Amino acid sequence: MNRIKQLRKEKGLSQKELGNLLNINVPTISKYESEDVDISASKLRILSELFNVSIDYILCNDKNFTFISNKDNSLSDREKKIINEFRVLPEERKIKIEARIEAEYDIVMEDKQTRSKNA
Repeated sequence: MNRIKQLRKEKGLSQKELGNLLNINVPTISKYESEDVDISASKLRILSELFNVSIDYILCNDKNFTFISNKDNSLSDREKKIINEFRVLPEERKIKIEARIEAEYDIVMEDKQTRSKNA
């Protein structure tokens, strides 16, 4: 399935609703979804922001990306956004972010243990 169609359906939008957001008509959305026409850079940017995915993902260049569905209720919207943004980062940036998260986690756990001992 075409990524634009997949993302549109995931967001619960009709072709008409997506067309209204992009200021284009339904036949053009249909052509985007069937890959009969190229999408302008400005429309790709809007789609990327609307669906919270990279342009590479929309263009199917990011093969390892797995979109976190809005239907996945095990995560908050904030967590889904963070995960989706993290997944499009280069590996070296991911490593740095993971180290920061681990350091913050360690601080929180140490504080928790200290409070528990003092209680």
